[in-house]
Amino acid sequence: MHIHNRATEIVLLIKGGPLHTSFVMEDGLTEPFNATIGLYQGVIRPMGSIHWEFNDNCHPAVFVAALSNEDPGVSRTAQNFFANPIDLVEGAMGYPAFLDGQQTNKLYDSLPRAFALGAKECLKRCGITYHKESGGPNYAKNSTRTD
Repeated sequence: MHIHNRATEIVLLIKGGPLHTSFVMEDGLTEPFNATIGLYQGVIRPMGSIHWEFNDNCHPAVFVAALSNEDPGVSRTAQNFFANPIDLVEGAMGYPAFLDGQQTNKLYDSLPRAFALGAKECLKRCGITYHKESGGPNYAKNSTRTD
């Protein structure tokens, strides 16, 4: 999940698919807008909305994204939230009993720095394993990926 804080984005699927996507606007408009787009279909995600896209099949999908600003900015939602001081993160979450300073640090340290890995079920179905130590996916021999 990420935000483009200076641009609206349009995404058009040009190969593969379907592609699942969603965005959430802002306080008071917290119901996610969910969509599944097929080949040559698109979706618009408003500036500042928390959004994501996910290819939930074992074949590559290609999409084109256009943004309304040459410098759209990007903010990784979870990574940037948990980068804040622990006491502020816990306060923003309502001081849940399961989360203490030590666990918050562990959670932050376990987040990938760029892109989410996707649903565990999808990775398993497609024969993809992920090794955090190597920093990326490890495609199994039975994988159907071609990229």
